[in-house]
Amino acid sequence: SMPVSHVSEAWQSAEFYGNKILMEHKAANPEHVAWVRAFKELVSIDLKAYVKEHHITGPTWNPKGGDLKAWKPGANVTIAPGGGGVPPPPPPPPP
Repeated sequence: SMPVSHVSEAWQSAEFYGNKILMEHKAANPEHVAWVRAFKELVSIDLKAYVKEHHITGPTWNPKGGDLKAWKPGANVTIAPGGGGVPPPPPPPPP
C-alpha cells in the first residue's frame, strides 16, 4: 500500500484501542481522553500531511546505485571523532 494509506490503516488499527480508552475513562480521567484525541490528531492529520508531502510513493532509492558485487562491509563507514565504536559497559553496582 502507499504510505498515506498505510498511515490511515495504522490509525484504524489503533483507533479500536483508543475508543476503549475513551469509553473507560470518559468521566473519570479526562487526561486520558485528551491524550487519545491528541494522538488521533497527530496521526490522522499531522503525520498524514507529513507523509503526503515527503513520502508520496514510499522511500526513494538511488537510481544510479552501485554494483552489489563491488560492495565491501564497512567500506563507506565514517568513524566519528574520538574513535567511535561502542561505549564501554557501565561500572558494576555498589557492594
